Amino acid sequence: MALTLKDIASDLDLSISTISRVLNNKPVVNEETRQRVIEYLRQHDSLAMMSNKTNKTFQDVVAVVIPDISEDYFDYVVRSIENSLWKEQIGMLLCDSMENISKEIQYMNMLIEKNFTGIILATIDKDEQRLASYHERGLNIVYFDNLPNISLPYNSVITDNIRSSILAINHLASHGHRKIGFIAGRKDETTGFERLTGYRRAMELNRLPVSEEQIVFGDYKEKSGYNGMISLLEKNPDLSAVFVSSSKMTYGALKALMDRKIRVPEDMALIGYDVHDNSGLIRPGITTIVQNEEQIGRLCVESLLRNRPNQHSENQDFQRIQLEPRLIIRETCGCKAGLDRGT
Repeated sequence: MALTLKDIASDLDLSISTISRVLNNKPVVNEETRQRVIEYLRQHDSLAMMSNKTNKTFQDVVAVVIPDISEDYFDYVVRSIENSLWKEQIGMLLCDSMENISKEIQYMNMLIEKNFTGIILATIDKDEQRLASYHERGLNIVYFDNLPNISLPYNSVITDNIRSSILAINHLASHGHRKIGFIAGRKDETTGFERLTGYRRAMELNRLPVSEEQIVFGDYKEKSGYNGMISLLEKNPDLSAVFVSSSKMTYGALKALMDRKIRVPEDMALIGYDVHDNSGLIRPGITTIVQNEEQIGRLCVESLLRNRPNQHSENQDFQRIQLEPRLIIRETCGCKAGLDRGT
């Protein structure tokens, strides 16, 4: 069975990052420690671990693994990452899994064979053991969007998803809406689960009734937003507002309302998520929760570079950064139309 960095670190009573530095020929490790590791590898016929890493090297390239570049959110974050890396004269390799877990796994296996500066990962993988193995190998990874369910420490940059939903529901409630539906994402992913948690919490805080019929789940695609909106309308004839938890599902929900000849915001108020309409061409303008994609991308790069083996002491500085969302008020919530519902 092949040795892992965790095995070597445990046997030698050293940190995984120290073992990684020796394998990558980093100068910050003292010579005595370096020789201990090399001798250990020699005894276990594992010196190939060093040659494999040093022969295939991408030490000035960061890999970015995402599930869908066609999503506005990922597009903007990737642009920010690339801009931040460019300033540091570091290249970027973009890997789009297209919401395919098998493809993400194949990308990660390929990246493991190389010696990249690091990986910025928006994972859709739920396999705890596989995700933990990346860290046991000493990979420099920063997560954004979804987070892994692993016990090992890691670096991440996310938006407060619970707060996102609370902002949206509080705003709709301030207009007097009582029956508010929710088109949620995948509840087996942290983003979907936390936004659902925030919706339930906000409804409770506003003393609004909530039933399972007011909640539908989608896969972040436009079709699931369309079907979800139709389902909410059929199950809740008295529904007066809806919060949609992704940009594509927001567009799908709006199309469903148009097809049913339901006016927005006169008949149905709506708040979307991650909707970018800088041109102002969408009418009515979509009120939306937004994340700070520029800051997310920049902080991901800062975290990654801070934890490069040759940039810090032997103890890694793990950080979980959580940013505040914003509510952008346009027209679909009813604000600019002066629409309020009596309670």
